[in-house]
Amino acid sequence: MKISVGNLSREATEDDLRALFEIFGKVSSINTRRQGMAIVDMTNRTDARRAIEGLNGQTLLDYDLEVREMQERKGPPRGRGRRRR
Repeated sequence: MKISVGNLSREATEDDLRALFEIFGKVSSINTRRQGMAIVDMTNRTDARRAIEGLNGQTLLDYDLEVREMQERKGPPRGRGRRRR
């Protein structure tokens, strides 16, 4: 299950996030998309839900984390499948 982590400090590392999330279960991957945001993929849905409940609003490096389940997008992916005219 993919989890969105927002409001990250610039100093936060993948190791910082892994240490937090692995308290709740196995982390399959972490992708830091841009400053202030990351995507954490956990293998077990129940563990992921516990991580969301346990970490949302918690402080990491003086920043209050915004932890939520990723929502699947409907429709074509952005920037693809459109014909240039």
